Amino acid sequence: MASLSACGGGDSNGGSSESKSKTAANEIIMAEQPENGEYDPAGATAYVYFDYQTYCLEGLVRYAEDGSIIPAVASTWESNDDATEWTFHLREDGKWNDGSQVTSADFLNTITRALDPETGSWYVDGLFVIKGAEEAFNNDGNTEGLGVECPDDLTIKFTLKEPTANFLDLLSLPVYFPSNSKYAKSEDPEWDMDTTKNLCNGPFYFAERKAGVSITFKKNENYYDANKINIEKVTYKFMNDDQAKVAAYETGELDALGSAPYYVADTYAGKSDLKQSSVLVTNYILFNINMEPFDDVKVRQ
Repeated sequence: MASLSACGGGDSNGGSSESKSKTAANEIIMAEQPENGEYDPAGATAYVYFDYQTYCLEGLVRYAEDGSIIPAVASTWESNDDATEWTFHLREDGKWNDGSQVTSADFLNTITRALDPETGSWYVDGLFVIKGAEEAFNNDGNTEGLGVECPDDLTIKFTLKEPTANFLDLLSLPVYFPSNSKYAKSEDPEWDMDTTKNLCNGPFYFAERKAGVSITFKKNENYYDANKINIEKVTYKFMNDDQAKVAAYETGELDALGSAPYYVADTYAGKSDLKQSSVLVTNYILFNINMEPFDDVKVRQ
């Protein structure tokens, strides 16, 4: 994967005197695929959603740079001996961007809405390790018997169908992220597009949405680690054409271009703009088994 960043000699606010962009030193403008899906962790989530989740939401746990799992909204957790019961204790200073407390009910809110087939969740099967979750989904979202309990505002307990070695990893899926139970309601399907209702508990909040044009995140002063956040504003412009993205970077319209077209690796070889990293990818081939010659299993093999 190749990416471009106009910050050759950055300062403590993430800016650079070498930047070609006129963006303020503590603001970043980037490009993303055209707007698609939703901004609801319980719903249909795609490219733009994950930008939103990265900046604006925080789950029970998160990954450290070395890949280990560390506390996030949950300050501590424990499991029983056979790892079928997991109890998470939420931090008292976990706040939504309006200053209200992030509670266990906010996590349960996403889970129960995702289990309603009408929500159209893309990651609902990630919940099926929970006792009663798959049954709830197959029973029109009836969560009676669901293995998720909220003994109090700062405690949430999961009971699994069986020991699940990667359960803590599953918590990185959208369906395990919180959605504010005051506003995120099934009867208001557009709540996530309304920045006054789509509250955020991450380092940034959802400040502005220009449908089909751009989205803007701003620093969340109520985030518990806000003093470590040096960027004040992040904007994603929706752009579909790779050449247009590169041109926008070259003219200073964009400060950074992630997942840049393959040819920039040659164009920017040896320049400080270019950053390259390895990405784990799985490729697969689907055969139309109703067409010759792929209807022959020996051909497919």
